[in-house]
Amino acid sequence: MYQEPSGGEPGGCRETLLLTRIAFGVLIPPLLAIAAVLVLLIAGFVLFTTHPLLGLLPLIPIAAALVWVARRDMGNDEGDLDDLDLPR
Repeated sequence: MYQEPSGGEPGGCRETLLLTRIAFGVLIPPLLAIAAVLVLLIAGFVLFTTHPLLGLLPLIPIAAALVWVARRDMGNDEGDLDDLDLPR
């Protein structure tokens, strides 16, 4: 009547905690990015009210992040199928 779960799969609360961990792992980076952009936007407005040139300071981290993402993605050749061992 009662069957014990197989050893490879988590059951009950463990499965729920695993799914919750995966969901938060997927959602936290975009939420942190949104929060960072909002902080930089608010800082830009505050600094712009102090002096117009100071309003450009929050653009430096945004530009640095864009350069970092571009350089990181330049090394990835995702469209190159020569490295894959595909049956012919």
